[in-house]
This record gives sequence, C-alpha cells and structure tokens, in this order.
Amino acid sequence: MNINNIENILNDVMDINGAIATAVIDWKSGMALGVRSNGNFDIELAAAGNAEVIKQKWLRCKVLVLVVILKIY
Repeated sequence: MNINNIENILNDVMDINGAIATAVIDWKSGMALGVRSNGNFDIELAAAGNAEVIKQKWLRCKVLVLVVILKIY
C-alpha cells in the first residue's frame, strides 16, 4: 500500500456523513500511517490505544481457539 492509496482511503472515510476522524495504523506497532480529524483531539494517540486493544482481543481469540481444540481432543 502506498501513501497515495492511504490518502485516498482517509479522504473517502472522512466523506462519510458524521465521520469525525479516521486513521490507518500498523496494528502491531500502533504507528499511524495516516490520520484525518475534524476535531481537536489526538487521533494518533487514540489510534495507538485502539491498536493495543485489538492486539489483546487477538490474543484472547487465539487462546479461546486453543482451549476449544484441547477440549475436542
């Protein structure tokens, strides 16, 4: 994905009625690849925090799958 695609995606999302912010992030590092906001808040900080939430949910899903597999066998 190149920067032009990211910019286009961010612009398209912000065109959605009611959108106040959007970010494309690397979910492993939490680093923002691009952000847009029409508010006065730190969208990069919010994106990094949400990346951490997603990582934790992903880990929980992996554990649940393992538990299910162990119960089957």
